[in-house]
Amino acid sequence: MSDINKSMPLTPRKNRGEKKQRDGLVLKALSIASGVMVMIGLNSLWDATGPLVNLKILLISVSSGLVSYYINKIAIERGAPLAAIGYPAAMVASIGGIVVIGLGLFIASLTGLIYDDVRERIHLEHASNLAAFTSSTYDRTLATARMLPLLEGVSDQLDGLALCERQRSCLSHVGQGGDGPVSAVMKRQAGQGRDVKDAFDRSNADRRQLLADLNKVNDRYQKAVMEEARDPVARRATLQSLHTRLEQAAKTLAEALPVERVRAYAEDLARGVTIAGQPGTSQRINTELRKLSDTLFDALEGLDEDDVTPPPFPRKPGMLDCLRYIPDFAAVACAVFVAELGLPLVLWLLTFLRLSYEIDRTTSPDRDGASQP
Repeated sequence: MSDINKSMPLTPRKNRGEKKQRDGLVLKALSIASGVMVMIGLNSLWDATGPLVNLKILLISVSSGLVSYYINKIAIERGAPLAAIGYPAAMVASIGGIVVIGLGLFIASLTGLIYDDVRERIHLEHASNLAAFTSSTYDRTLATARMLPLLEGVSDQLDGLALCERQRSCLSHVGQGGDGPVSAVMKRQAGQGRDVKDAFDRSNADRRQLLADLNKVNDRYQKAVMEEARDPVARRATLQSLHTRLEQAAKTLAEALPVERVRAYAEDLARGVTIAGQPGTSQRINTELRKLSDTLFDALEGLDEDDVTPPPFPRKPGMLDCLRYIPDFAAVACAVFVAELGLPLVLWLLTFLRLSYEIDRTTSPDRDGASQP
């Protein structure tokens, strides 16, 4: 190393000393800034509080700053000169050290800078999803309520077929009417449909109240999300409690909608009936029953049970969650990347090029010839 320094007359020792001092000050400033940003990130990520937690955060932050400063300093002051005189391993080790430390601190520092904004965005996205869920639940409830007149119409049609069979045997085509197995089957199917309709009627008041409760809880959730100035831990606890209440309200509302009972009734109509000894009559009855069943299935379409479950409450964001939002914070990410990785690499490269240039100049044949008398 001393032989290299003695053979660099193109750069005065005073200038080299001043540059080395400036580079050292820059690296110290960057290391301190990195430690502070890491401290901010760890403080945001850690749920626990207290002296021991604060000590852990302080130790990790100080250690990361010191490691960053020492690795970058050694890479520039030791690795670059060794690489300039022809040691490839020194080049790989010094650049690799800068890149590994730089990337680690880039992720930690960026997390510290954007964590609060990422947390807010996640809460706002979830609040938007809950609002959409509440709206779809409202639409689903209205769609289910519209099945009341449909069920009544099905029962009326079955009653009409039973009456027609009693009066003119329009289904069995046997005799001139009267009560028989065909009219009894139609009356039974009509009675089942009316029972399902009555169940809807009885739960109508409960559905309205439960829907109002669901909307009220959702409104409270939306207001709580906007309380950004509130303590994050306390606000998260409030949001989680409201989310649990909203889940319970949605589940209770789904149970108050006898959708499965309507589905079972439609399936029973689709299965049809069998009148002993009258295959033609059974076919005519089942044709009518399948028409009514298809009508109910069409109304049930889109009312799947999966729609009654709200989106899960988001977990506390971590570093990887913050990385997903890098495109939204591209300007901040670029600035941190330059500070943590770009500038140390540039300082290393400039040092390497300066030393390589001076070595080439001091060892070139023209310069040796010019020094002879």
